[in-house]
Amino acid sequence: GENCSCTFAITLEAAVWDCPNILISQCHPDQSLESYIQAMMNPEIEAKIYGLKDLCSRPVSNEAGFNRDWGLLGSNKATEDKLKLFPKRETCQTLVDEIKRRVEEKTGVKLECLVYGDGAYKDPSSGIWEFADPVVAPGYTRASRNTGRSQIQVLSR
Repeated sequence: GENCSCTFAITLEAAVWDCPNILISQCHPDQSLESYIQAMMNPEIEAKIYGLKDLCSRPVSNEAGFNRDWGLLGSNKATEDKLKLFPKRETCQTLVDEIKRRVEEKTGVKLECLVYGDGAYKDPSSGIWEFADPVVAPGYTRASRNTGRSQIQVLSR
């Protein structure tokens, strides 16, 4: 931004004391971390704390390039200069409802379906699986709600 600066400090307390805006960039937002940081902030500065959910959460010029529910949470690097945002709830819900309707209309088969994110990735440096999506399925048919894992079959190639 126009008035952007970075603060480097040895301790978290020193870093947040004079900062008017703080970005917590965690895949899994933690309210206790936000409260902890808030308690260390200078009460004389009207500061704000942001998370990845707050970035790219509103349209800038058109209806593309944002996710109102999740912002940057669950996003992936698509190219060197582009991000792929996590699927929007309303788009996914429209899709699964339409698939269900068309399949039942054409075949008579009662179908339940869901859209799920890529779920996880294996960190190459630590070898640990990271679960980075904000929710497992941003869109699903009604009967899929609260369905146990053993009752869902995921077909993929």
